[in-house]
Amino acid sequence: MSCLGFCDVSGLIFEGPGFRGTHPVQPSPFLLPIRFSENEGSAEIPPLATIYSNYPETIFREDSFDPVSKIRRGRVFTAKGLGQPMTWFIYQHPLGNTGSQKQLVSYQHDSLHWIAERRRLDRFPQVILGGSQNISLWKIVAIEDSVSRTPVLTLKALSTLGEFPEIKSSEIPPELRKPLTESIEKVLASINLNSAVERAFRALKLLRSRDQCRWSPFDISTAAQLSGATR
Repeated sequence: MSCLGFCDVSGLIFEGPGFRGTHPVQPSPFLLPIRFSENEGSAEIPPLATIYSNYPETIFREDSFDPVSKIRRGRVFTAKGLGQPMTWFIYQHPLGNTGSQKQLVSYQHDSLHWIAERRRLDRFPQVILGGSQNISLWKIVAIEDSVSRTPVLTLKALSTLGEFPEIKSSEIPPELRKPLTESIEKVLASINLNSAVERAFRALKLLRSRDQCRWSPFDISTAAQLSGATR
């Protein structure tokens, strides 16, 4: 079982199996409060549940984020059912057998079984990342089990992050909500692809103009064709 522990004194984050950490996680992982809502498109956001010292009850540990596709991947940890803070045994060295005890605010990986069961219904809950005031909305694209048996969530932003006028889903008739959302996603995918190809094309031209690298005419013409194909 993968577990995370927070030290209130030092601010360090520890990771280990069964609340036995080895050393602080470096660099510190990017963590966000996470909650789930069954009411997709609703303006009502469920309240953020908190635990000891006002820590969120459930957190999302981001493993990767692609700003072009707006895809986020990561794992979910929960403090449900855990007495806080918990005693961890921290080894002084990963290969050693001596260490000390620390009181840490503790989380264990969330199995997310209830979400996986909804795959059969083709209806995942909406994901809300962030605190009580500043949040972003995401949809679940996939859920996978890692080798360590910690489920990995793949999320896609419901917001266009400023690239497109925001759509108020709650004001769209239910029968039009899904096809309209899918159409907008296709438009955004085209915008993102065109932007990426344009940036690559500019980089190729810059390198060639400064004679930093030898590029064949095929390289440049291929980039130009790709750029034109996405217009």
